[in-house]
Amino acid sequence: MSWTNWKFHVGYDIRAGPIISLASIYDLQQQRYRRVLYRGYISEFFVPYMDPTANWYFKTFLDSGEFGFGQSMVSLEPSADCPPNAAFLDAYFADEDGVPVKIANAICIFEKYAGDIMWRHTESELHDEEIREVRLDVSLMVRIVSTVGNYDYIIDWEFKPSGSIKMGVGLTGILGIKGTSYTHVDQIKEDVFGTLLSENTIGVHHDHYLTYHLDLDIDGQANSFMKTNLETVTVRNHSSPRKSSIRVDFINKRLLR
Repeated sequence: MSWTNWKFHVGYDIRAGPIISLASIYDLQQQRYRRVLYRGYISEFFVPYMDPTANWYFKTFLDSGEFGFGQSMVSLEPSADCPPNAAFLDAYFADEDGVPVKIANAICIFEKYAGDIMWRHTESELHDEEIREVRLDVSLMVRIVSTVGNYDYIIDWEFKPSGSIKMGVGLTGILGIKGTSYTHVDQIKEDVFGTLLSENTIGVHHDHYLTYHLDLDIDGQANSFMKTNLETVTVRNHSSPRKSSIRVDFINKRLLR
């Protein structure tokens, strides 16, 4: 794929679903492409349900490893799942008998502009002159939908002109529910391990944990990761009229390999 100052590869895997690789952005000043991401994908979805009763205690799912996140991808509806300006890609995988299975319109790619500002500045302190520059935040989106059981996951990879890559996850579909004799929350005097959604229907407590595999190659392989923490520092020696300030504490640093 090539779009404005980006170029990258969109792949497909029966387990992981969409795989983004070799993502590079063109630097106008250096007149060359600069690598950002070597390879990225969702490696696992972990969905544990928090009902310890006999009919529910075992319901902890690994949506990628057990069901195949790519195998669970569904065809996208033009002008509904994706806007009218979207282009579509098909995906193929081999079933248990080795027969090719086609997922039509499995991936859509489109430009997204929602009126956001990427960067702007107004310089008004010049004599009798005002200079203004505004840059639009127009992105390229790569989208898929994977339906695993009762949930539909909407996965977005967003390539921004600033050089950043943003991952988005939307969750829709149908909640995991169980039947109950309760018809109103005032009747509940015990832990039902969920929320009464309507009469005789409980949505069971659970969560969704996503793990991304991100092999970053920002200007090469010698990358580092640094985590910072903001700390409040109280001024006690009267060296400043201020009573406090904020200090950045570098608490972790390691090489990415």
